[in-house]
Amino acid sequence: MYKRETRIRFSEVDKSGFLTMGALLRLFQDLIFTYVAEKNLGEEYTAKTGCTWFRLSWQIDVIKMPRVTQRVTLSTHITEVRQSLVYMEIEMRDEDGNRLAIAEDMLAYYNIEEGTVEIQDESIWPHEDFGEKGQHLFRGRKIAVSKANRFSLAQTFKITRHMLDLNGHANNVRLIEKALEICGLEDYDVKSLRAEFKNQILPEWDISAFVCETDGVVKVEFKNEYGLLCNVFEFSVLDYVDFI
Repeated sequence: MYKRETRIRFSEVDKSGFLTMGALLRLFQDLIFTYVAEKNLGEEYTAKTGCTWFRLSWQIDVIKMPRVTQRVTLSTHITEVRQSLVYMEIEMRDEDGNRLAIAEDMLAYYNIEEGTVEIQDESIWPHEDFGEKGQHLFRGRKIAVSKANRFSLAQTFKITRHMLDLNGHANNVRLIEKALEICGLEDYDVKSLRAEFKNQILPEWDISAFVCETDGVVKVEFKNEYGLLCNVFEFSVLDYVDFI
């Protein structure tokens, strides 16, 4: 298991003083990035192999957001490595050990130039960082969208430079923050989110955002100018998160 302690900063909270969902995403994303770098699997490794880890999905459930200046512990461990895929769980806990948020992260070992997934060498992952899959009831990576879901075009926007990451495609956290903004949930207490990244979004693409709301659950689809479905997001403001 990989751990890091931190304190919630002023720039990470909203007007109520609680951590925002966007800031939580950044903390979790940076934890994974730092973990990979400290295991010598970061930029130098990916430059040598021509491959990187491309996020296929996020799923995050929040029990209670911490407040500004509160000390928290972030931790992650690998639950499974399967050919080109890596499955990880991430947690945030308070000083008393109470769980504040939990996430499931799925990564694919991706060849940047070829645009294909590759079989990874499983031995590169440290044995001590493997752990059992927790008992939390995640709802699965695939976000179901039925014909009964009535999506409407909410906004069209262009992928600008500030939305890109080191690999030259749109950063997943910035895409989620954009989706929250478009559907008007950036100022709400989002308790749960799922994000499915089907295709890379590249610089200068025009993206159309389609929104559907049903029973307190909001779904957002991002499609490019050719109609290719790139991302699907699901947000809930209902406090239905269940724990075992």
